[in-house]
Amino acid sequence: MISYRHSTKCDGNLGFFESESCICPAWLSFWNLRLTIFISYLFVLSFLFSSPISAAVSMLHAQRPARFDTIKDTYCTGENIRFQQDVTHWKGKSYWRVTYDTGDIIDSLLYPFSCNKGGWIQLTHFLESEGMRDSFSRSLFIATTPVAELPQNLSLCEGEAVVFDFPEEEEFNILWQDGSTELKYVIEKTGNYAVEIRDRTGKCKIGSKFFVKVLPIPEATLAPDYYICENETIWIEVKNLRNVKSLIWNNGSTFPDPEITAPGDYIVTLQNGVCETQLSTVVHPDDCQSCEFYFADALDLSTGSSDLGWIWRTTCDAYQILNGAIFNPWGQSVYFFNPLDPVPWNGYCGNDYCPEAGYSYFVDVEVLDERGEWKRERYSGTIRLVR
Repeated sequence: MISYRHSTKCDGNLGFFESESCICPAWLSFWNLRLTIFISYLFVLSFLFSSPISAAVSMLHAQRPARFDTIKDTYCTGENIRFQQDVTHWKGKSYWRVTYDTGDIIDSLLYPFSCNKGGWIQLTHFLESEGMRDSFSRSLFIATTPVAELPQNLSLCEGEAVVFDFPEEEEFNILWQDGSTELKYVIEKTGNYAVEIRDRTGKCKIGSKFFVKVLPIPEATLAPDYYICENETIWIEVKNLRNVKSLIWNNGSTFPDPEITAPGDYIVTLQNGVCETQLSTVVHPDDCQSCEFYFADALDLSTGSSDLGWIWRTTCDAYQILNGAIFNPWGQSVYFFNPLDPVPWNGYCGNDYCPEAGYSYFVDVEVLDERGEWKRERYSGTIRLVR
């Protein structure tokens, strides 16, 4: 009897068909189990290695760089560039790169940031995390913000004008408050003014609002000539002051009627804080020999001669006593000269006798000089009262 083999499936295992009996050898079942375990192990390893990679990709995607959804097509130099970000906090490194069409590249970790020169740029946002890198780019145009010296509040003098003259070669447009677009603008009146300067694209602008005040010119009158004698003191006077806050002479005096003791050219500068005017006069030397005044050193009332109360004597034929006064040692006035009723000092202090002492005095006179002009002079000194 001849025996033979025939392969078939047997309970899910590979076996032999013999005498119509299904027999699964034990060694075949053992390798089948090991194969199943090995395949399961590979599956577990695949899961363990793929999880970090998948997590890194997922985290990188979750921290996707800014999509520039709210960014504008055009910005100005100096203007902050802002955009909507997909995340508020990155666990990885994040930075921006600005690439100019000229080839210049600028990296920045700051946000927001700005560009300091104009032109087309490519803005790229980079994100690095777990050794992986992602980026997103957008093309923008950076327009140039005008650069110019803008006018501020100022004051002008009457009759003056201020001219704002912007250079023609600059690439910008001008608009004044009255609609003028002139590069050269003249202001000569008090008022509020405003100017706006835009670049040629109209996107970038600077501007200024300011006030201009026109002040009146200081005015006064000053005689053109004066004359002075040797060892004499005169007073030159600036009169009819209008719109004047302060004045100063070229000899340093700040009084409107300074004392002058020498011939020369005298100039006064009138000021109101912004505007000023100068006036000048000439003090000429004069021999002044036609008139002299003499003053007593003492008034002796023991003689009983009341006319000695006049303390001056003069060689002048034409003169006027304008003012005169006598003061006691304590600075109190005891006598005033009255040109309408010229009464000599009688040595009284009110209704009482003045005590013997030294008394100071001054006398203002006008004398007619040899040129036929009236000149004002002041004399002062001390007189001793004797009883």
